[in-house]
Amino acid sequence: MGILFWIARPRNLLILAGLLLCLRYWFSIESFTRRWHNEWRYPPQSAMAAGGKEILDKLEQKQAQKILFRHRRISAKLDKARGDGFNIDGLQAKANAALTMNVPAYREQAIKVLNEVEMRVPRKKTSSRR
Repeated sequence: MGILFWIARPRNLLILAGLLLCLRYWFSIESFTRRWHNEWRYPPQSAMAAGGKEILDKLEQKQAQKILFRHRRISAKLDKARGDGFNIDGLQAKANAALTMNVPAYREQAIKVLNEVEMRVPRKKTSSRR
């Protein structure tokens, strides 16, 4: 009962109301303060680290080589299909078009096109025994 009388005093009511307003204000700006702290603590990198450009260039070359190897493999399958008597001119043109997309911006589309061409390569039917 004594704590209620202590809280009900005008000075303590003002202190309690001020604390509640401060808490409300703190929770409303918490995201801003957190973002400011993260920007201060972990600033964005202004320049590439030493050796970073060479690493990225090598990675890009490896990815370009993978597309070239995949195109050669698919071209070999298309040549085998042509030798078996299938008409594969459209598929060969599509594979060559995918090879022109061998740049970082379109590399994913090139992979999709080459996969599609590889799946559509006709194969000679095989006979099986029962």
